[in-house]
Amino acid sequence: MNVPQLEAATKSYQLWLDSGDADQRREWLLAYGFDDAKLQSKIKGLNKECEILRRSEYQSESEIIEALLYEDADKLAEIKAKRAEVDQKYPRVSLD
Repeated sequence: MNVPQLEAATKSYQLWLDSGDADQRREWLLAYGFDDAKLQSKIKGLNKECEILRRSEYQSESEIIEALLYEDADKLAEIKAKRAEVDQKYPRVSLD
């Protein structure tokens, strides 16, 4: 997926992410005025966009498999650290 496609596919999540801190993000979600079912559906859609962004920055499956296959502890630690960094950069959406 190229950058314009990635940006188009994750536009709603980016708006949520840019809306501020956790309290402001919660207010952003509640401002839609959805009933509970629609709100949960919106959150589910935003989390799908979150996963797209996360996967775009995670190491490739081949890198992970190679590190596991050759028991490369340094590479596995690097992969784990990168995943934690990306997960922090793109938090999952919730009302909590």
